[in-house]
Parts: sequence; C-alpha cells; structure tokens
Amino acid sequence: MRSRLLSVVWWAGAATFLLTQTGCSPGHGDLRGQVTYKGKPLRMGSLSAVGADGIPKSAAIQPDGSYAVQNLPAGLVKLTVCSPDPAKMQPRANKARPGEPPPKIDATGWVAIPDKYCDFSTSELTFTLGSGANEFNVELK
Repeated sequence: MRSRLLSVVWWAGAATFLLTQTGCSPGHGDLRGQVTYKGKPLRMGSLSAVGADGIPKSAAIQPDGSYAVQNLPAGLVKLTVCSPDPAKMQPRANKARPGEPPPKIDATGWVAIPDKYCDFSTSELTFTLGSGANEFNVELK
C-alpha cells in the first residue's frame, strides 16, 4: 500500500513539474503588418513593440509601409511609430573608405507624423498578440 501511495505522489509531482515547464506560459509570437498615415503607406521610419517582458524590439518600416517584429511575448503589446525627418539625420562617414562623403539619404515620399506616435506613453497603439504569426495594420491619423 505504501509503495502505491509513493507511486501516486511521484506521478503527481512529475505531472506538476511538466505542467510548469510546458503549456502554462502564453508563449511568443511574431507581429507583421503595414503602417499607414492618413490612408497612405508610411514609407520610412521604425515601429517598436514592447510586451510583458519589458524588452522593446524594433523593425524598420519598408517603402511599402510593411514591418515585421519577431519573438514578442504573447499578451498585450504596446507600439510606437517613429519617422524622423531624413534631412535632419546625418549619415556617418564610411570608415572603410576615409575621405569618401557619407551616403545620401533618399527622403522621397517621407511625411511628418505627429510626435505622439513615437512615445509608448502617448501613442495609444496596442495589440493583443497571440502565439505564432499575428497581423496588425497600424493606421495613424
């Protein structure tokens, strides 16, 4: 009888351990989509996302407005979108080719967006991320 009780206790302990190691966490997911401003794709900038782990992750916004951020914790994610004026950005000189002028930034299609979207506390952009692939189109007004 005692060996049976020990066996039951052992199996219950093993099951508890396995449950705490798998399946109890919400998992991770990837987020992709398109950023638009006033109905048109935002052609440059970056999108940042921060989940429950507090670690921000960023992705460049492509010329068609698309973005992709990988390996975020599932749950509520806060987002920011930043698109600084390319004319005010100074590219760094090429260290491999001293004396060569820095590359020029193509600002074609750049539009200014409100500063509030570039701050997690004021952007008001959130998404509930599930495990696996997720799509969220960010529409800035």
